[in-house]
Amino acid sequence: MIGRFMPPHAGHQYLIEFARSYTRDLTVFVCTLAHEPIPGELRFAWMSRLFPHVRLIHVTEEIPQASRSEEGAYAIWAKAIRLRLEADPRYVFASEEYGRDLAAALGAEYVPVDPRRSVFPVSAGAIRDDPFGNWTHVPHVVRPYFARKVVLHERSGTLAEELARSYGTLFATDYPAYLRSLGADAAVIGGPAALARAQSASEEALLLQANRVLFTATDPLRILTDAGVRPADRDEVMAQLIAAHPYLAPSLVVAVEPVGESYRDAIECYGWPLACVADRKAARRRCDLQLEEWLGPTGSPARRVD
Repeated sequence: MIGRFMPPHAGHQYLIEFARSYTRDLTVFVCTLAHEPIPGELRFAWMSRLFPHVRLIHVTEEIPQASRSEEGAYAIWAKAIRLRLEADPRYVFASEEYGRDLAAALGAEYVPVDPRRSVFPVSAGAIRDDPFGNWTHVPHVVRPYFARKVVLHERSGTLAEELARSYGTLFATDYPAYLRSLGADAAVIGGPAALARAQSASEEALLLQANRVLFTATDPLRILTDAGVRPADRDEVMAQLIAAHPYLAPSLVVAVEPVGESYRDAIECYGWPLACVADRKAARRRCDLQLEEWLGPTGSPARRVD
């Protein structure tokens, strides 16, 4: 089985699980090119998480002559596949017609799987064009790549939860405030860097299950800034967090309470979009407008309870 998996989706999952049920010795070729819009290493990482018990081979070789439209392309692909296998494959599984020609070039049996896409009417291109409209077909490990994250700074800390309920999604609490509510001394528990790391871990874990958008009551940058961490030390911690959590940056930060100069400077330094509003009502209105832009009118809640 070969594919670009850009990104992997429910149809791919069905195809691969079908093949695993048909034959226990399955190899999947993840074929990626450097110029493609979703990085190849990321796609291979997604596939590795989705299918830990499948033999995956990452093919990054540029083979211009192997374009499906080129004459002899399937013979070239067959040669590339044979070079990476110990024996010729017995079957070729595919949901597209190219599987027949590739199987013939390999001397294998073609096994079509949902060729009309009637079971999962979706494609990777459709997801790239409209990820939110095809959200049910996007695997959880892929969702953080497309999901949006909104940070809400306001004194009560409850607006993120309220908006999450309105939009049928999840929220990440303010982790230091959560610890304080337990009667714990946040500084003793780990200090600002550890608290920022915990906040980042919470958000990343929740993004896997969020419904297109995640609301959060604070962010790691605010935690470090409010703790008085020096900019050089803050940037060192942030660099580590960004490396460990690729979806750390929010899509929007909305502040109801006054934003300190240090945090405003930090926000500007990292290029995060900041909207300062007068009150909670204005914050909700700002979020509604932004989410309608991201999700479309059908993505907004049908009714608001204020």
